[in-house]
Amino acid sequence: MGRDGHVRDLARLLLGHATRFRHRGLQDVATRALREPGAGRVWVVRTLNASLRVRRAAHGALVLQPRYLRSRLAYRTGATAGTRRLSLLCPTRGRAAQLARFVRFLSRSAVDPTRVELLCYVDSDDAQLPAYRLAFERFERAAGTVRCRLVVGDPVGVPAAWNALAAEAGGDLLLMANDDQLYIDYGWDAMLDARVDALQRDHPDGVFCLYFDAGQYPEGSQDFPIVTRDWYDTLGYFVPTMFSQWEVETWVFDIAKRLDRLFPVPGVFVEHLHYQDYKAPFDATYQRHRMTRETSFADHAAFLRTAPTRAAEAAKLSSVIARTGAGSPWSPGGFDA
Repeated sequence: MGRDGHVRDLARLLLGHATRFRHRGLQDVATRALREPGAGRVWVVRTLNASLRVRRAAHGALVLQPRYLRSRLAYRTGATAGTRRLSLLCPTRGRAAQLARFVRFLSRSAVDPTRVELLCYVDSDDAQLPAYRLAFERFERAAGTVRCRLVVGDPVGVPAAWNALAAEAGGDLLLMANDDQLYIDYGWDAMLDARVDALQRDHPDGVFCLYFDAGQYPEGSQDFPIVTRDWYDTLGYFVPTMFSQWEVETWVFDIAKRLDRLFPVPGVFVEHLHYQDYKAPFDATYQRHRMTRETSFADHAAFLRTAPTRAAEAAKLSSVIARTGAGSPWSPGGFDA
C-alpha cells in the first residue's frame, strides 16, 4: 500500500469520530498499522491516537468532571457507606499510568475507600512490570486510596486472570473491572450497598448479579458483572475460561437472567474508555486482546452449544436460593491487614 492508501486509511479512521462513520472494520485498519510498522503505516495510528487524546481530554473536562462534581454536591451530607467489603478484579497490561488514573478516580468517588480493595493481575513478561511495582508502592503510601494488591503471574489471558484475582479476593461482592474504566459518581459504594440491602430484604439467600451503567451499550444492556460471595462460592469460579474474551460476561449475565436475579444499580455511572467507541487511544494492549471475526464466531458458537451447562450452573445457584432463611450470607468487616 502506498502513501495514498495510508492517507485514505487515516481519513477513514478520523471519520470514525462521528458515530455514523464508525464500524468494526476500522479496528482492522488500526490493527494492521500496529502489526506491520515496517509498512509505513505506524504514523496513521499515531495521528489517530493524537486526535483521540484530545477527544478524551475534552470529554473529561466537559462531561466527566462536571458529573463528578454534581454527584458530590448531591450526595446526602452525613450519609455513610455500609460495611460490606468490595473487591474489584482488574487484569492490566502495559498501562501502569492508566491504572494509576483508574485508582485515583476509584478512590475519590468512594465514600469509604478503606473497605474497597483493587486486585490487579500483571503478566510476568510485561515490560512495564517495574512501573507497576513502583505505582503500587505509591498507592500504599497515599492517603485516602483504596487498598491495592498486585498479583504477578504467567500470561494466562484475561478470563483466567479474573479467576486468579477472585481466588485472592476477600470481598463480599466481587466486581469485574478493567484498567480503562473510570468510576465517576461519588458514593458509588454506598449506592451499591443500598441496592443490595433492598434486594436482600426480598432475597435473603444472597444470590445476586448486579451491574453499573458503563455508558458503552444501549440502554438496557449490561456490562461488567458484580456477583456476591455466595454466587462465587457456589460456582467455584468468577468467569468461564473456555472463551477468548467477549462471551465471558454474557455467560454470567445469562445465568443471572435464568434465575431472574440480574439487577442494575441505579444512579452509578462507570465510564468505559474503550477504543472502539473512540474514547481512548488504540494501543498494543487492545491489539493483543482484540478478537478476529473467526475467533468471535467460534466463541459465539461455543456459547450457544453450552446452554445446557449454564442451565446446570443456574440449578446450583437455585439450590442455594431454596435454602432461604439459613442466615445472612454477609460477613461484614475490614480486610485482613
